[in-house]
Amino acid sequence: MPRPAKSNTKPARKPEPPAHPVDPAAFATLVRTLRTAKQREAVYEQMCREFRRHSALYMTSSPTPGDPAQRQLFEERALELTREPQFHPTFPDSLEFAIQSAWRDLISLRSRRFAERLIEWTDSPDEALALEAMQHLVYLGRLEDLPTLTAIIARGDRRQILALVDGCELAVINSRTQPGFSDVLQELLTRFVLGTSACPGAPSDEIPSDEVIFSIISLLLLRNRRAAIRLLASNKVLRPDNPAMLTAVRWLALLASWDTDVQTVRRAIKPGAIRPVYQAVSSRPATDRWRSSHLTDALTLGALTDPAFFAAEIQALRARTSEDPELRRAIATVTRTLRATPTAAILVNRFPSLRKRLQPPAAQVLAAGYFVLQVMGDGLAATLRTHGNLWPAAARGLELIGKRSASTALTKAATLAFGPQAASITSRQAMKQMSALIEQLPPQLDKACTRFEDLSETVFPAMERYIDRQPAPFRL
Repeated sequence: MPRPAKSNTKPARKPEPPAHPVDPAAFATLVRTLRTAKQREAVYEQMCREFRRHSALYMTSSPTPGDPAQRQLFEERALELTREPQFHPTFPDSLEFAIQSAWRDLISLRSRRFAERLIEWTDSPDEALALEAMQHLVYLGRLEDLPTLTAIIARGDRRQILALVDGCELAVINSRTQPGFSDVLQELLTRFVLGTSACPGAPSDEIPSDEVIFSIISLLLLRNRRAAIRLLASNKVLRPDNPAMLTAVRWLALLASWDTDVQTVRRAIKPGAIRPVYQAVSSRPATDRWRSSHLTDALTLGALTDPAFFAAEIQALRARTSEDPELRRAIATVTRTLRATPTAAILVNRFPSLRKRLQPPAAQVLAAGYFVLQVMGDGLAATLRTHGNLWPAAARGLELIGKRSASTALTKAATLAFGPQAASITSRQAMKQMSALIEQLPPQLDKACTRFEDLSETVFPAMERYIDRQPAPFRL
């Protein structure tokens, strides 16, 4: 049967939206007719197209029009579009995509009028708008706005300071600030780490540290990592009367768990500096929710910088572990540090970069942990689609750590999904085959995926035990 001739008719091109009116009053009238986020996105996209730019929508920063007249017109339109900020209906603390993108464009343009508007909004009774305005005012990075920002910091409101820190991180990452701007803010924020300034009210009870201090330290590390570590390790910060001390200790302990920073932390902390920290934590009642976490941090840093004293202290504490499960877990964590045992969770998170540096079976054990981590977030079917070529190494790793039932369940699911070529499946093949199945999994495959997901919760403890028994292959 002859094949039909190919049509030479090209599909009709989608007509371009009409150009926006140049007259400011007419454009303002257009904006007032917009009722939905989609309509505002369409207007914003057209603004970008008219200036021959790629859309900045969903981007954190974007190019700006080069011609002065175009820049001025674009600024006027962005100001008009964002005159009444609209927030996302599902995430009421976040601006709509189009509004946020236009705000970022106004920052790129260094818009003076936008800065004036942000200053006005920092006093808005709408807290979400005030916080967004504060964050973007810092992101703008203008020296003339420092008096406003200084006054906000002086108030000590926790959410407001977090917004300022977030804005400062964006400004530093994107090199937005004028010379000297970040230095002034850093000096003001560092006072909270030193304990000479404080936020009224108690920190959140959801994490074992003060989220404001934690974020400020993150900013200090971003700006100058070594200088920040020296500050955290100094007696200006490590003193029992400093409300920020335990958060600083938490950061130092985290840094000490990363092989890139452990030696810097070890050199920065003077011998004996952790003893008063440890004594302050030890004196807390056993009912303190975060006592174990703080004790682990103090013991970790003590074992690293004052090993003789803390090795003896840990030995003495072992007698109490049968009555205190939290203390037992703390000592187990510190013992890993003393033995230079790599932390399983950190190794798993770094698996993509470590994969080629480790030899089997260590690479296979980490493959199992990394694969299971994806499954716990997305489910097995989605993980087979995105990381399908990793399953053979993961199955072998599960066998090595003693999780044979999980290995068998994974092998069955992969075989049902990929067929005879399962053991040699490539990433591209896995993506193609699972994309065709994932919307409606065959009953047997669905059951096999559920079986593996039920077994995967026990994988991480087994992997930690394996690494504890033989840490050498995991040391880098």
